[in-house]
This record gives sequence, C-alpha cells and structure tokens, in this order.
Amino acid sequence: MNYIIASFPRSGNHWVRYIVEWFSKRPTIGDGKRDLPIYKKVGLKGISGKPIAKKRHRIDESMHDKKLLLIVRNFMENKDIIDHQTIDYEAHKYHLPDVYMGLIEQYDVWPEDKIILYYEDLMDDPFESIMSILEFFKIDSDNVLNFINDIDIHRHNMMSYYMSFMGIRSRTELTEEAANRAVEYKDYIINNYPELSKKYLSRYY
Repeated sequence: MNYIIASFPRSGNHWVRYIVEWFSKRPTIGDGKRDLPIYKKVGLKGISGKPIAKKRHRIDESMHDKKLLLIVRNFMENKDIIDHQTIDYEAHKYHLPDVYMGLIEQYDVWPEDKIILYYEDLMDDPFESIMSILEFFKIDSDNVLNFINDIDIHRHNMMSYYMSFMGIRSRTELTEEAANRAVEYKDYIINNYPELSKKYLSRYY
C-alpha cells in the first residue's frame, strides 16, 4: 500500500476512495477500524486483493515514504464542519483551521509523488479530475466514459450510504453565528498562513 488519500473531513474523501476502488478493483483502508473499505459500505462488486490506499485526515513526516493525494475543499463552504463543531469553540478557537492548514503544510513539503485535487473540480468537472486520479494511481482508464455516463448512479450509491449510516444531513444555510465564524476562520488562515493560502487557496479568496 503505497498511497495516502488525505483530506479535511467532509471534503470528498469517500467519493475519491469509491472512484479508486471501482477502477482498480482493490480496496482502500479507512482512517480507523470502523471506517471500512468503500466496497463493503456500498456493495461494489469484484473488489479484492491488497489495499491500494489509506484514508487520512491528518498526515505527518512518518508517512513521507508514501505517495500522497490531497483533496482540498473551500473551508468556508464546509457547512457541516463550521456549523456543527464537536469541540468547544472558545477553548479551541482555531483548532479546525489549524488542522485544515496542517494538511496543506505537509503537502507543501511532501518529498514523494503527490497530487492536489480540489473538491469543486471533482464535482464540477469529474472527467478531468477522475483522469488525474487514475493517472496518479497508474490505473487503466478504459472504462472512464462508462463511469461518467453512470456517474449519477455512482454518486447516489455513495450519498445513500452517507445519509443512512453516517447521519449526514442535507446542506442548509449557515446560521448567523457560523457565518461570522467562517469569516473569522478565513481571516485567520490568510493572516497566519499567508504563503500557503496564496499558493494553494487563492481560488477561494
């Protein structure tokens, strides 16, 4: 297992793992014992062999011998995270943006093969994003058009699992408190990580 699929929570990690498993016919490992391979969650057929990649929400120097795919999503649009924090906001005020930027810090210095994939591109232009994933993983892309033609079915399979087993709710507008928090987070990221935010996040600001 030479690959890591890393992301901040709610950034499309499950969807990328689904794509990798569907095309490679090999399982991916979750970040924890309860996080099973995708094929076991959604019923993908024909998946076997040694795991091809491991999901991570945090990465560090001990993993630098692996190839890294980092998924980045606009932090300000990640409503599930900003609006429903599970830690005390005042006690850990900038914990979430620090974790988010910690992934980008590691990506920036990662010595092995690496690729950054933006969640918005994956959703808006799936063909190009999927081709980039397959090229990075050295997976045959012969069936990519078939996958794209059925992409709504595949997305439904993945989202059905999320909605029924993980309790993910449909997106709603941010509360006023959370919207203010999002602006505060944005300012914090720009002021405390100026070079990284300009290098990797300028599309969002």
